Amino acid sequence: MRLLSSVLLLAIANALSAATFYIDADCANNGDGSTTSCAASGGAPGAFNALPTTITASGANEYYIKRGTTLDVDGNQATNITNGGTSEAARLVIGAYGSGADPIVRGNFRAILISDGADFITIQDLEFSDMALTLNESAAIAMGNDVTDFTYVTIQRVTVRNITTGAGDGTSQSCLKLQGRGNKVLDSTISGCSQDGIWFKGDYTTIDGNTIENVSTETVFGDNIQGSTDANYFTITDNILDHTLNPNKQCFVLADADLRTDTGGGLFQNNYCVMGAGSVTTYGVYTEQPNSQYIGNEIHQYTARTDSSGFVITTYASGTTAAGNKVIIHADGPGGFSVGSNNTKLYNNTVVKVAETNTAGAGIDGGTGKTGWQATNNIVQGFFAGLEHDTSGYTDTNNLTYNNTTNCTNDDGTSRSCDASTVTSNPTLDGNYKIGSSSPAWGAGKYVYPHRGRNGKCGGSTVNIGATCANPVPYGYTLKPKRRR
Repeated sequence: MRLLSSVLLLAIANALSAATFYIDADCANNGDGSTTSCAASGGAPGAFNALPTTITASGANEYYIKRGTTLDVDGNQATNITNGGTSEAARLVIGAYGSGADPIVRGNFRAILISDGADFITIQDLEFSDMALTLNESAAIAMGNDVTDFTYVTIQRVTVRNITTGAGDGTSQSCLKLQGRGNKVLDSTISGCSQDGIWFKGDYTTIDGNTIENVSTETVFGDNIQGSTDANYFTITDNILDHTLNPNKQCFVLADADLRTDTGGGLFQNNYCVMGAGSVTTYGVYTEQPNSQYIGNEIHQYTARTDSSGFVITTYASGTTAAGNKVIIHADGPGGFSVGSNNTKLYNNTVVKVAETNTAGAGIDGGTGKTGWQATNNIVQGFFAGLEHDTSGYTDTNNLTYNNTTNCTNDDGTSRSCDASTVTSNPTLDGNYKIGSSSPAWGAGKYVYPHRGRNGKCGGSTVNIGATCANPVPYGYTLKPKRRR
């Protein structure tokens, strides 16, 4: 049903504050919020048949859409939120009521627009699907807030799928576009995005417990998650990032000239990424931002290109720490870690090339002319070069290198002697690329300052080599949403 919100409804909704409104698309709206028009269809008290075209009233207003219904709006968006809540305890909420499937909301430019000045908003338990958006570079939910404003928008338990472009070839749409500080996307399912799954700009962004898959479905390449200007202090945790259907670009990327001076850093932890077999250069993670931590993630790379990699730390990303990650390369060609920055710390990672054809790629490539670079307690197995780095400015200790064509090389590819602490025996990894107590990596590590618990000790006194302490998502497993309330 294609709907037009009435002017009278808009006036009523915006004249009130701290009120609850119920929306039932099957009601014949009578414009006064009474129950008469909805009584026959079982509508809730005060049911309307559409969201206001613009929500301007501030305060703890709540709009609940009846489950099992669809708001298919013949306009730019179902609603434009120009104001919001007034505090964390008084948020504006758009959600669902009743039983059955989550209500579906659609528009032509986007489903919901959050305009500059609107904050303390929660959008939950809704579906945004099957939209061919006619505004270029839009999204199912789009924000126009100033990037330096604290907006505190939370999007949780939503489904976003099949967001395509109706604006012509060469244009693109993301599933979600966040802008402003303190925004969150939680426990949601996002798939079938024309370009990016989640694009965010603004400090203190949280992305947690989501499944993001099948991105970059049209002509403009996209990422599962992309951070842009002002992405300090991000928290991206416990997400499934599946980039197998159209493998190009990255699962997670921080690549923007403005990011190179964002020194606050962030946390990328316990995420699962898989890059499918493609024909273009791809990376699992690519970062240009300094001082971030990448902890306990699992990355699978299937692209058979020598210019691809599992994890890229660029020359701009000084001070990056990667600890307890598993980087698994399933094709000959790509490397594991590519490190181009100073003061990079690689602790207790497991980097394995499953193909073990040993003809290309370095497990850990440290680049040239870098200083303050450390690689400690890492397992590197099956690459052309195991540990590759320049002759000075580096410290690599207590690593295990096995079944590489050359376990340790200089940056020009010539062989060099490994550090005396290096173990070269088979680590006997299990099917989940972990070691057991009989592995030569067990107890052979060196204690390093703990980064969120990833120091090789796993809560005990034994210091191991490799990602023993990681808690990644096994391949083929799906995270259960946390279902916050």
